[in-house]
This record gives sequence, structure tokens and C-alpha cells, in this order.
Amino acid sequence: MSLRYNKGMYRNRNSSLLCFALSLFGPSLVLAGLQIQVGTSDPSPSTVGTFVTWNVQATDSDEGSLWYRFRMREANEADFHVMRDFGPASEWIWAAVEHEGQFEIEVAVRNLATGSITETVSSYLVKSALVNNRAMVQTTPNPLVFLYSAPPCRVGLSMRVTFSTAGVNAVNTQAKACDGTHSMNFYLAGLYGDTRYNARHQTLSATGQVTATGPPVEFTAGSVPPIFANYSVTAGAAGSGVLVRSPLNSPIAATDLDGNVIWFYQYALDFLTRAEAGGYFWGFRQAGPLGEQSVRKIDLAGIAVLETNAARISEQLVARGERPITSLHHELASMPDGGVLVLATVAEPGEKWFYKKGDVFGDKIIVLDRDLNVVWTWDAFDHIDPINLPPILGETCRFAGCPPAYSNSDALDWMHANSIQLTPDGNLLLSVRHLDLLLKIDYANGSGAILWKLGKGGDFQMQPQQDSDWPWFSHQHDANFLDEKTILLFDNGNTRLASGASNELTSRGQLIEVDETTMTARLLRNIDLGAYSAALGSAQRLPSGNYHFTVGFLPGFIGYAVEVSPGGELLYRIDSSSAEYRSIRMKDLYSGPE
Repeated sequence: MSLRYNKGMYRNRNSSLLCFALSLFGPSLVLAGLQIQVGTSDPSPSTVGTFVTWNVQATDSDEGSLWYRFRMREANEADFHVMRDFGPASEWIWAAVEHEGQFEIEVAVRNLATGSITETVSSYLVKSALVNNRAMVQTTPNPLVFLYSAPPCRVGLSMRVTFSTAGVNAVNTQAKACDGTHSMNFYLAGLYGDTRYNARHQTLSATGQVTATGPPVEFTAGSVPPIFANYSVTAGAAGSGVLVRSPLNSPIAATDLDGNVIWFYQYALDFLTRAEAGGYFWGFRQAGPLGEQSVRKIDLAGIAVLETNAARISEQLVARGERPITSLHHELASMPDGGVLVLATVAEPGEKWFYKKGDVFGDKIIVLDRDLNVVWTWDAFDHIDPINLPPILGETCRFAGCPPAYSNSDALDWMHANSIQLTPDGNLLLSVRHLDLLLKIDYANGSGAILWKLGKGGDFQMQPQQDSDWPWFSHQHDANFLDEKTILLFDNGNTRLASGASNELTSRGQLIEVDETTMTARLLRNIDLGAYSAALGSAQRLPSGNYHFTVGFLPGFIGYAVEVSPGGELLYRIDSSSAEYRSIRMKDLYSGPE
């Protein structure tokens, strides 16, 4: 990246990560044979926006694998907060990007064989990045994300940053409350590569009126690496907005509606599942052993602000007397209290279910609290069974989707759920692909009981429809309640195809109204999406009332996304050279899904 001073202040903070210099916090700590040394890439004090790599070197006179946990608190806080739970990784990247202050980082090391845990706490001072109290912009590890710092603002006001380039509408960050003491810091994201930008901060009144505007600060975005899928608009006008994408053979990225990459995730992640307001995303790694399969919440710079792994989750399940998990898959989402909703697989011997070719895989829903403790679970084997509800098309692991160790085997891929939603009434909606069913699960009262099944052969009677001889969805994806009665989903249509219902079958976007009193369902919309996607897919209603669908898996391992009117008219289509698990339509990278 070519860095140069423009109007305002511009600072490069990449060097601390490129040149790792270990600085130790005093002598080694020796307890019960466990010796720990903690070092950082940048010694304390540093400034806001410095991305610090924490490195732990530990040895134990007792045999056993060592796991590491990182927790953090500000000096005025009573409790530490888990940032990364126990796992095999001994390095952690952290940055204070909200404000300056005194921070404490607790590193815990646990010997898995002996169970012994040793903790040490390091104090780390972060100072304001401002020079002469002037607004400035500095780089982050992501060439398309920058950090804007502004002077403190008066209590009772809030602040945002607006940034723009020629020919493009200005983008506003989310506003943050002023505390009168700390500097104000904002990620700038959604940038075109190698492009000059002008940014300035604005203070806002309690009613959202701009009361003051700071001086302009100019900066130039870095280059976009040539590693992404190709995106091209093939129908309609693009308009404004962002598509966050989770392709299968290309890095996770966001594009504008013309297909230009304006953000990407620069570290390893297999699936991006959900976006959250404030510039956060959920995703997971599925490859490798359980200790390397990670649950991750990331910020716009790509830093993991909350992370655990499948082995740690499984360990907690076993301690609760429950089945261990075999893999993470398909879904991660936030809970209103800051917790995490996780979907994983569990296995039982096939002989138990009169299946002689291998194990049987079911699904497990796991709820973690803010500190990544397991607080609630739902195990499919405890509520339904593969004898009375077998996979509709008899899928085994040869059809993909099972844990890597079972791929290309005859293990029974019984359920293959692919989305979970916290419903408006506080329960859970689970989309179970291989059963062609949606399950509503009692979470509000905690029992885990299946309240109803929606789909062909389920608990609801579909009211007669003249526009479809096969009204029910099959092998569906991304089912979600839009309100108390209306469900939107992507209907792949695999069972419909297998039944011979159509020689030219296409996947559909469906809007279904459910009446839980009369147990009837009514098909409100049955939108032809123009092609058959045998797998993948997502569904989203936009604020305009239009719908966004991802037709994710087409011959040639490609896909496309569309916007359609409520009546099903195609308004916009953008093609991708990669199959895509999901895409999420957003106004910008700060506001969350539209």
C-alpha cells in the first residue's frame, strides 16, 4: 500500500504485525510445574488502533496437551470477559479500537491431562492515537478498512463519521454516544480499492441533528487482491447497497450491487452465517479436528472479538452428561443477551436405529452465553428418531455435508439442518433439509419439546392452492419468521424433482402463512427463481417489501442472487463465478441486514 500524508493526519499501523518483536511481561511464572511466558508484538503503552499479537509460551513438567484462554477487562470493570475460550491456539490478535484506557489481559493455560489451570494477568495501557487533538485516519490489517479517530465530544451528544469519494453516495457510520473524556474511534469500511476518500466526523444532538462537523481528513484505500470470484449484473439496475457473500471457493467478501469488492475477510473462515448491526459478522471453520473448528464473531477489520472451538464446546457437553459433537455446521447467530446460537452434528451407532452401514448423524442446537459457556441444548435424538422420520431421499455422507472424517462413507446423514431462528415468541425455528420439515422447538419454556412440524406430512394442513400442484417446500434453506404468522424460505425442490413433478423444475422463494390455532398453512407467495439449486440458498425480505434470494448452487459450481417484487417480477440479478452458501443484502456494512 502506498501511504502518504494528505489533509488531516494519516498513520500507518501495519508494521507492528509485520515485524513481530516479543516483549515479556517480567519473569516466568512457575506454578505446579507449569511455566508461562506472555509476550506482545507491541509493548505497553501503545495507542488506539494498534493491533497487538499476544503470544504465550508454556511448558509443563507433567505430560499433557496445553490449551489457552484469553480474557480481557478494562481497569474499572469487576469481571473479565472471554475473548477466546480454551483451545490449542497460543496466539491472539487484539486491538483497542473503541477508546483508550488501562486494560488487563488474563491468560489461562490448562493441561488437558491433569486438569490443572494456571492464570496470569498483564496490564496494558492504550493511549489516544490523536496528535495535537486533531482527527486522523490510520490503517488496519485489512487494506479496505481504516480507523478514524476524533477528539472527545460533550456528554449528551453522539458522533458519527461520514466518508465519500467522487461519484459515490456518502456513507455514515453508526453514531456512538459521547462521554466527554475518551477519543471517538470508528472503522471506515465499504471502500473501493486504490481510491481517495474524504472523511469527517459529525456531532449529533439527542434528536439526531448535526451540531458540528470536523475538518476533512483524506486517505487512500489499499488494493484489492485478485483472489475473488467474479460478479456481474445480468438483469436490472444495480442501485445502492451491499451484498455480503459466503462463497465456497473464494474468500468471504462484500460487494456493491455492481459486483465490485468493497470488503473482505482476510483470515481463514469456511462459512459466514449472519451479519449483525454495528459491523459484526458470525462465521465458523468446519475443516480439521474439533480443536481447529472455530466459532467466531469478527469485526470489520477481521479481528475475532469472540471465539471458541468445537472441542471446547464438546468438552462442556460431555461434562453435562450429553453426547459430544462431531462437527460444527451451517448456522451461527447472536442471541439478544449477547450469547451465541450454534448448530452442530451428533452421532449414534447405526445399529441402534437398525441401520447397518455406519453411524447415524443428527443435529444438536447449542446456546452459549456471552462467556461461551453452554447454557442450553437440544439434541434431535432425544425428541425424534430416524426410524419414524428417515431422510426423505435416503441421503448418506456420500452426498456431502457430514463431518470430514465421514465424507464419502455410507453413514446416514439423517437431518442436515441448515438454519435456526429465534422466533418472535421466543422459541426456535429449525430448518431440517433432509426431512423436508421446519420444526418449532420450545425454547421459551426450556423443554426443547417439538411444538409442531411444518411441511409435507407435518402437523399443518396446506389450504388448497390453484397455482401449484406441489405447494410444499423440500430440502429448503434459511427459513425465518418475518412476523408472528409469516415464514419466508428458499425452496430448493429436491424432493419435488425426485418425484417427477416437473421436467423443468426450478427452485422457489416461498412465503407461507401459518395459523397455530387452526393448524393450517397458506401459500402466500410461490416465486419462480429461474433455475434449480440442488443445495445452498438463502431468503430475505427487504425494507421495500421486495425479496432477496440466493440461488447458490448451479451446474458449473456457480450461483446468482436476485431481487424480486412481491409479485415475483425479477428486478435485479447478479451472477457469481462461485457457488454461494448465503448472501446478505445490507444498506451498508454498519446497519445489519436490511
